Amino acid sequence: MLKMIHLSKMMTISRRMFSTSLSRPTMVEMFYDLASPYTCLQVHLLDRQLGHWKSMDLKMTPVSIAHIMKASSNSPPIKVQAKGRYMFRDLKDLSEYYRIPFALPDIFVDTVFEKGTVKTQRFMMAVHENAPELHDKLIRIAYANFFTTENAVDIANIEEMKKLASKAGCSTDLIAKIEQDMNDDKVKTALKQNTDRVVELGCFGLPITLVHRSDEPLEMSWVFGSDRIHIIGHYLGEKEPPILR
Repeated sequence: MLKMIHLSKMMTISRRMFSTSLSRPTMVEMFYDLASPYTCLQVHLLDRQLGHWKSMDLKMTPVSIAHIMKASSNSPPIKVQAKGRYMFRDLKDLSEYYRIPFALPDIFVDTVFEKGTVKTQRFMMAVHENAPELHDKLIRIAYANFFTTENAVDIANIEEMKKLASKAGCSTDLIAKIEQDMNDDKVKTALKQNTDRVVELGCFGLPITLVHRSDEPLEMSWVFGSDRIHIIGHYLGEKEPPILR
């Protein structure tokens, strides 16, 4: 009798352990550059799935979109006349449909294509290394303050990024450390390695969302764009459709 009780307890523990392993969240890694408008939309959409999709563990990884485009011999939509015209309409349609507060600022071309955001992304990489708990918050604050027509912040200006970092909760000392570290070879290398990972996956732009599935190679587990959120759910094995609006 005692042996049967002991066996029953062991089976119960085994089932719990098996259930826990099955329910462990899957990492969904979103590679971002603050210059990318479609990535801004994707952040909003992924945020809506947090709590809705219990299987998702969201991670944000900084990369350089300029280097991704160069390595893949791709051109930004805005540099191809027909694509550029469509992009403006597409972003307007998507943001209205998803009910996401979004607008391309007047400074967009100057900030992204004239100045560039490589230094901005190094700043974000340094935030990621020094204050990971504030990193994701700063991403959302930066997007909200850049993709707007109301006093848009020039994210290519590190002084402006420091102000946004303060809003995210970074102390004066921490911001000074971040500014120092962004010029360090360690941070530059880390950003390059993140970017190289994306290129090696076969990617050609942003946003890239990678689902770390155990049953498929990573090369077959990423999606491009902000209009394939349902495919991410499919990769996760979610039965519930995504929350879009």
